[in-house]
Amino acid sequence: MTDPVGLGRGLTNYGDPDFALYLRRSFARSMGYSQDMLAKPVIGIADTRSGFNNCHRHFPELIDAVKRGVLAAGGDCVDAVIATTFALGVLEPWMSGAGGGGAMVLYRARENRYEVIDYGMRAPNSLRVADYPLTPGAASDIFPWPRVKDDRNLQGPASIAVPGVVAGMEEAHRRHAKMPWQELLAPCVTLAGEGLLVDWWTTLTIAASAADLRRYPASAANFLKDGLPPSAPRNTFSARTVMGV
Repeated sequence: MTDPVGLGRGLTNYGDPDFALYLRRSFARSMGYSQDMLAKPVIGIADTRSGFNNCHRHFPELIDAVKRGVLAAGGDCVDAVIATTFALGVLEPWMSGAGGGGAMVLYRARENRYEVIDYGMRAPNSLRVADYPLTPGAASDIFPWPRVKDDRNLQGPASIAVPGVVAGMEEAHRRHAKMPWQELLAPCVTLAGEGLLVDWWTTLTIAASAADLRRYPASAANFLKDGLPPSAPRNTFSARTVMGV
């Protein structure tokens, strides 16, 4: 007999498991989830409504739903890190994502062992310093390093470093993961299919970069609406279901 999964996991004991599952499905459907949605292998449900208004930040709850689902499915903490890393890149692409880099410091208690996985960005092998001449003043972004002519280190194809996130997660998966790579990326794929959740912070962040986004048709098509930042919806019900495991 297999352990229950999805909505059948951790049911309240009323003496009748089928009745308990019926109640759970009824409560979920009363919140707006369809029968087809509930038939999917749910790993976590995060409700993005707010009792005050619908412009509160609820991305942490969505990320926590992904993490809980991975751990409940028998994953290692590293599995949870991988799944949440890719999910966060979809929910807040201006802060994180597959185009970035970083470092992972791990402590494996059973072996009393520390390890570090360095997956920072790297300069391309073909980079030529002469292509980035300095000009008077400081850089126009958040870092106070010397300014480069035409902001070539900040804008356009020549500004892109070789990302390390995917390779870093792949190495962490190779060393410690218990779950298949496809299952860990499933919540990310689902969230991406639903589109970017727009709240007040999304609007503010995109507005701050709107002038730069307009330079590139693909970026403008993804993040702007008629050349302007998207507006956060008002007085609407918004809920997300993280599926896939």
